[in-house]
Amino acid sequence: MWSDNESSVDLLRFTYLTGTLVELVQQDALLPTTIGVFGDWGSGKSTILKHAETKLRSQGNGTVCLTFNGWLFEGYEDAKSALMGNILEELEKQLKENQRWNDKIGETIAKLLKRVNWLKVAKATAGIALPMMTGIPVLGPLLGLLPEAKKKENAELDLSGLLNEAPDESTRTTIREFRQEFSKLLEQAGVSRLVVIIDDLDRCLPSTIIDTLEAIKLFLFAGRTAFILGADERLVEYAVRERFPELPNTDFQVGQNYLEKLVQIPLRLPTLNARETESYLALLFAQRACQASVGDNFTFSRSWRAKSLD
Repeated sequence: MWSDNESSVDLLRFTYLTGTLVELVQQDALLPTTIGVFGDWGSGKSTILKHAETKLRSQGNGTVCLTFNGWLFEGYEDAKSALMGNILEELEKQLKENQRWNDKIGETIAKLLKRVNWLKVAKATAGIALPMMTGIPVLGPLLGLLPEAKKKENAELDLSGLLNEAPDESTRTTIREFRQEFSKLLEQAGVSRLVVIIDDLDRCLPSTIIDTLEAIKLFLFAGRTAFILGADERLVEYAVRERFPELPNTDFQVGQNYLEKLVQIPLRLPTLNARETESYLALLFAQRACQASVGDNFTFSRSWRAKSLD
């Protein structure tokens, strides 16, 4: 048996697809862009994304590559805020590791995280809709988001700051300013391109898939961003269809059209034929036999060939 994880060795000979991904995100004329790596479960999407991440992180030249797995956050956090917050936190981590950190960058990230928290509270609380329209903050519904023991202690510290700004902000204003400040952050940090790799999107519930896709649009206005999505195209289209059940059953493919609007460059992995599948299985056995003596760090310099597997 083999683990159901991405492989560090390209047994499927998908190096050309990995190279294509890297070349696409390096084209400044194409940014901002969204690239979809589509294929069935087990077709090699995660392996390609892992190899692309390794190449992008080794390039430098102002390129920052981040990864996000919405499936890991599902059920614990709102999908939109999870993606937005994760991007900011991972960006902060890499900037510190690369010694690009300064006080101005820290202040900008703090502002952005504050806006993410505001959007999270606004969505989680049904009672926030009226205060947002009238400008009159209501503390009661927001306290329901906190455990009972923490309500009194954290009401003033954690929530009052957000509520005091409610009269001056709306969701629309927050989103617009988030885009502006995020673009400013990339300039301050000297990031020429930000690449965000999102894997296992097709493992998420339909609502999580759509929320993640909608959150991506917030970053596409930054001008220097590229998103690479790994998913089964059919499941994403199904999620879109579930989101709009009121549409009549016609020949209009709402899921396909929605995905085409968001994903500018689709890369569909080829399906292995019978002979390729046999070769792949033979390579897996050969890899296991070699690992005992040479370990995991070995490569195949040319395609494996055999007259027969019998």
